[in-house]
Amino acid sequence: MKTHTPIKAKIAIALLMAMSLNACINLTDEEKQQIKEYINSKTGVITTKGDTITVNDTNYDTNGAVVVADGVQTDASALKEGMVVTVSGTEYSDGRGVATQISFDDEVEGIVSTNAVTPGSASGTLTVMGQTVHVDASTIFASYDVSDLSVADIDPGNIVEVSGYSSGKGEIWATRIEVKNMQYNPGEEIELKGYVSNATSNSFQIGNLTVDMSNAALDSDFMGTVSNGQYIKVSSTQGFDNNGNLIATELDLKSTDSKEIKHRENDENVEVKGAITGSLSGNQIEINGSLVLLDNNLSISDAVRNSLTKGNIVEAEGYVDANGQFVVTKLELENENEFDDDAKSSLDNDSENDSDSDNSSQKADDDDD
Repeated sequence: MKTHTPIKAKIAIALLMAMSLNACINLTDEEKQQIKEYINSKTGVITTKGDTITVNDTNYDTNGAVVVADGVQTDASALKEGMVVTVSGTEYSDGRGVATQISFDDEVEGIVSTNAVTPGSASGTLTVMGQTVHVDASTIFASYDVSDLSVADIDPGNIVEVSGYSSGKGEIWATRIEVKNMQYNPGEEIELKGYVSNATSNSFQIGNLTVDMSNAALDSDFMGTVSNGQYIKVSSTQGFDNNGNLIATELDLKSTDSKEIKHRENDENVEVKGAITGSLSGNQIEINGSLVLLDNNLSISDAVRNSLTKGNIVEAEGYVDANGQFVVTKLELENENEFDDDAKSSLDNDSENDSDSDNSSQKADDDDD
């Protein structure tokens, strides 16, 4: 894989991080030498949950980590299997890691309007707040009052919280769906996130949902204007009007560009697992609603290119360039072989360096804590 920070510098940074975290984990000298590299940001699904969490095949110690769920600081007990989280911390060559910060944001929490999954099938779609939510056998289902829930148990009118990979434009590939209530009660908050389209002076759309913002409170980042292409969070305590429009109570501007790499620094290492949400075009592809660049040295066969289609799950690793753009230097298609910018030389000359290449993605268990 092409590197953009000297290896010695990466190891030095990682060692400093490890020394500052000795209260969280006791490292031997040998373990300190096993530091793989410091990953500034890793986004993926929690596939196991206990005293530690597993994300993208790394088993993280969460003791001492700052945990933020939906913008509110909490603790590790709020983390559940199937949630898509972003983890910052230190990773070691044996698959262990120490998390310093973990953040979780649902994609939508609101009213189910349809359940179109065929009885007896694990795959299909739900419609939640105007968003098409794709489910399959790997999606975890949970409920506030039922221990063994399946997609067949979800009815129109239920309030659900959906975690997963979102295009931000009306489609979500769900990794976890939790029923929060049997029905909506006015005064309770429901919400969704996505990109603004068809904006007017008093309304806009996210996916197929029309939002009435006539009386909504806007945060100061909007500068008084809601515009097409903005990535925002919509909150409502009033529900829907008689025309089926969501009555917005509050609007928060989450990002004006890429929702996956906001606030990241130049040359920062990034690892993201998610759904392809837009077609491959030249050296650009959309993952989780964010346009990313494929490094010029990334070697991808025609067969693999043909598999980079909407809805397929990939794991991408790279860096943030000087323009704030996520540049992918290593890409793994779920259940397929990894390909990266050193693929040709690795196969020809340095096959021993491919020991880190077999990062096959885990499917989330159907059990919930």
